[in-house]
Amino acid sequence: RETIEHPWSIPDDIRGKLDLENGRDRGRIYRLAPPGFTVPKPPRLGAASNPELVATLENPNSWWRETAQRLLFERRDSAAVPPLRDLLSRSTSELARLHALWTLDGLDALRDEDIARGLADRSAGVREHAVRLAAPRIAKADELRRAVFALAGDDEIRVRYHVAFAAGGVADDSAVDVALAILRRDAADRWVRSAALSAPPDQCVRFAEKLLADPARPGGEGGREVVRQLAFVTGAQNKPANLDAVFAAFDLGPRPSPVAIPPSDQGRSRSQVEEAFWTGLGDGLRQ
Repeated sequence: RETIEHPWSIPDDIRGKLDLENGRDRGRIYRLAPPGFTVPKPPRLGAASNPELVATLENPNSWWRETAQRLLFERRDSAAVPPLRDLLSRSTSELARLHALWTLDGLDALRDEDIARGLADRSAGVREHAVRLAAPRIAKADELRRAVFALAGDDEIRVRYHVAFAAGGVADDSAVDVALAILRRDAADRWVRSAALSAPPDQCVRFAEKLLADPARPGGEGGREVVRQLAFVTGAQNKPANLDAVFAAFDLGPRPSPVAIPPSDQGRSRSQVEEAFWTGLGDGLRQ
């Protein structure tokens, strides 16, 4: 029919102008094909061998790739692991390398060395997913953690975004430094801010101490929002020792430089940060 919506979904004033029966004697267009087109035989990947399925991960057609990955996962055959590693190391297709990483993970065969290869990949998309795969491991894998944290300066914001999330799961000063480095660059992005502040409360307090005392802390509206959110977490946690530490850091924090800020704006920057700090802290304590 000409109209395919259900009558109930059409407003009354519009439905009164439509012939909802028009076209009921006709069919629908099933397929448009160019002259001389031959319909290819349907694939039979269920009968393919493991090496054939791994090779299919390089197919430009997403249905072929995703079906091959699903079948490899369902078979759970360890014989597929060596060709997957070979694909990860030699394929010129970034999608194939991505499939190889996640298929190895699905087969419980992913090694730190495989993730490290992904972290060094020339494709930002592969690096991004390698960071995601590394995140649950880096608290106990020093070398892998260093490789992930080194991507805090990656050119692609999506990679930095996932590095910020990964840092939130590591309770040490190096993770705080990584989150702070990312925020110096990306404080204006609310998603990166959320990722960087996804750490547990005690870690956020350590982050607040370093941030408030950092002369190079992010400025502008994004920087003030970071201060507000960190103060909120500190207030909501309401631990006297952490409150004392944050108060001390805030009191000793950098003041605006008269050289860097015009005379008409001197003091305004500090007052805006103070407003963000006390507003966040009060909202947190109110929790």
